[in-house]
Amino acid sequence: MDTEKAYVWRLQNFMIGEHILRPCPENPTPVKACAISACGNFAVLGTAGGWIERFNLQSGISRGSYVDTPKGSAHDGESAAERAIRETWEEAGVEVEVISPFAQLDIPLIGQTYVIFLAKLKKPQFSPGPESSECCLLELDDIPFDSLAFSSIFVTLNLGQYRVLRGRVNSVGFLLDERLIPYLELAGFESVALIRTFDLRYDLIFALVERWRSETHIFHLPYRECTITLEDIALQLGLPIDRNMVTGISLISRPATFCYELLGRSPSEGKFTSLRFSWLKANFEHLPSTANEWEVMQATRAYIMHLIGGVLMPDANGSVVHLMYLPLLSNLHNTRSYSWGSALLAMLYRELCRTTDPSTMDIGKCLILL
Repeated sequence: MDTEKAYVWRLQNFMIGEHILRPCPENPTPVKACAISACGNFAVLGTAGGWIERFNLQSGISRGSYVDTPKGSAHDGESAAERAIRETWEEAGVEVEVISPFAQLDIPLIGQTYVIFLAKLKKPQFSPGPESSECCLLELDDIPFDSLAFSSIFVTLNLGQYRVLRGRVNSVGFLLDERLIPYLELAGFESVALIRTFDLRYDLIFALVERWRSETHIFHLPYRECTITLEDIALQLGLPIDRNMVTGISLISRPATFCYELLGRSPSEGKFTSLRFSWLKANFEHLPSTANEWEVMQATRAYIMHLIGGVLMPDANGSVVHLMYLPLLSNLHNTRSYSWGSALLAMLYRELCRTTDPSTMDIGKCLILL
């Protein structure tokens, strides 16, 4: 009070900040009024001598008196990207090349919109400019998030911590023999068997994961809510959705004997719990022209096992299918009595809930529905 300067106060630790604002040092008079701009970027000080001056709150540097043109304003004919390049030079003395727009942050409360660009350094040279007091490069983990002055920067930097989700869809790597089609129809898997290619955009899948709400199993988009339903599965994949629950024995005591009975061969004589896709392809890709009905049914079971483990319910990084599904294929006529669509959707919902954990880097299950 009645001093020729103003002090910055930090809410994080409830103490005076490091910047002291001194308006009109050439003719100092006591500071009588102060205000913070709606965006939180600037302090405007008025003195007893009638001087009004703006200060950058983050750096404590003067941004000119009331009659000056703001240094951060756009120049005539300047695009948003060009302005970002110029501002970066003025703030940090660094030349950058804009790669693409990165984010747009709308703040209706103060009537402002921030356009953030992703850019790269042209040269590894930087220095404080006239609008900054210090300039340095930081690893993401070293950024003092608690000390950032503006929430828009906090949000932008957190947007930068994006994940690249990994996933896998193992389509059946061999052509479907026409003799299998009647048995696939009998089992209810004829529509799924027609799917051939999988052009998955994991960046877009990640965007959906970021908007998934585990409490409601719904994607919350900016303009509406949506989700994947049983109707989607019935229409797109043709799988039954209102039949018996998919359940059974997960641990088979004699897996080799069971495989010989239903597949006509076994990958091992010992204990095992899964079948590799490479083994299924090597043994069932070429069906002999003299194959009888029982051998065709065995090949059909192998094909469905590949569909289940590679397309409908795959693990994120696996190249195998669990053996527990094979007993449900013992009688192909009864196979369609199970609600495969419901099981598929439940597992996809559970996988989406799992991948909302920021530390998760892989995603599985029926990604073609996304």
